[in-house]
Amino acid sequence: MTLRMREDDAEEFEAASNKTAKILETIEVLPVLPREAEDILAIS
Repeated sequence: MTLRMREDDAEEFEAASNKTAKILETIEVLPVLPREAEDILAIS
């Protein structure tokens, strides 16, 4: 994932970066629905 913003938006960049990092840390604990699991297994 790449996050790009204008250089003068440093505070907004930091806030967005922190929020994204927090979401990515917690996404692993979200349950996977059975249909999604079937879709994932079908890809391999």
